[in-house]
Amino acid sequence: MNKFKTIVWDVDDVLYPFSAFIPEINSLENKMSKEDYLDILDEFRLNTQLDSEPFHDVLNWFKKYGGQYRHIAITACPLHLIPLSSTWVFTFFRKWIRTISIIPSKRKYYSCIVYDESKLDFIKNNNINCDLFIDDNINTINEMEKAGYKTLLFPTPMNNNNLSIKTTLKKIKEIIEG
Repeated sequence: MNKFKTIVWDVDDVLYPFSAFIPEINSLENKMSKEDYLDILDEFRLNTQLDSEPFHDVLNWFKKYGGQYRHIAITACPLHLIPLSSTWVFTFFRKWIRTISIIPSKRKYYSCIVYDESKLDFIKNNNINCDLFIDDNINTINEMEKAGYKTLLFPTPMNNNNLSIKTTLKKIKEIIEG
């Protein structure tokens, strides 16, 4: 039996503070085509991700509690940016995160084989023992909860979690052990 409970962490806006760097870009989302908006986000990531620091409170949580759990990172960033995203994750979290799973988001100029349609599909299809799933996307959280998984909605400007990051992280032990 595995002595470590497993936490699955979304990368963008949970580990990597993507939206925190781009409030002016986020305001463009409803003012242009989805493809153009995604192109801007991809360009931003390409030019800034490796120079970006993780959320301070998240990194501190890992330093204090990370060794008590097994961790998996999961991302829906586009396939052509996975080397960048995974390098960033392993640069800051390699002591704790040993696996990064990819459900690539679609881009008009970059096709790929689709093994799983969602993060839930990936977890179910690969029999991932997920004791807690952390994401900033309320739709993903709802999908995971509907499937019976314990979840934690990470606070971002795009969702309704008004708690601080520090307060949200304090809920992990309560949820995973409770």
